Amino acid sequence: MRRKVQKSALAEKFASSFNISSEEAMSMLKYFSEYIGQEIARGRKVELRGFGQFYVHYRYDCQVSNPRNKEKHTYMVLGTPKFKPSKMLTILKED
Repeated sequence: MRRKVQKSALAEKFASSFNISSEEAMSMLKYFSEYIGQEIARGRKVELRGFGQFYVHYRYDCQVSNPRNKEKHTYMVLGTPKFKPSKMLTILKED
């Protein structure tokens, strides 16, 4: 069964590992996630060696038709954030 790691639990782990307060660790995590979000919003790729890549995958304009009434619709460009784990992280996941 998959187990999720909460942001607060990760902050506590950072706090104990680096001998800082949990508030400082939480603000570090908040800054980190905001920074990655800002860079992805600008269309940039964020690569953390040994961890993975955060990037935006674009689905370009396409025309589709409704098979029932033959109406045509155009889907606009859509960017969705993606994460590609590194090879090392993928190997750890398989174990």
